[in-house]
Amino acid sequence: MTVIFRSDRTVNFVGFEAVYMAVNESIHCDRTFNNQAGFITNLGYPQTTSRVMTCEYHLRMKTGYKIVLSEFNLTLPCRAGYLEVR
Repeated sequence: MTVIFRSDRTVNFVGFEAVYMAVNESIHCDRTFNNQAGFITNLGYPQTTSRVMTCEYHLRMKTGYKIVLSEFNLTLPCRAGYLEVR
């Protein structure tokens, strides 16, 4: 799973925070997370930012686990900002 956070400088807001965890199943700003549970935030969260950012967060789990994202807190009213989950 890859989570991409992008913002522009048009409006200052705090960004996002998401909680993730691995669940058993047969199945700078760029960072890779390998723990089975934790949280991710954009750089500087929850402080407001006027920086242009494009950050990629990679969540990697052991074979046999999938990732569940929950508890999103997304504050991005700028026109070009978005959070993409792949």
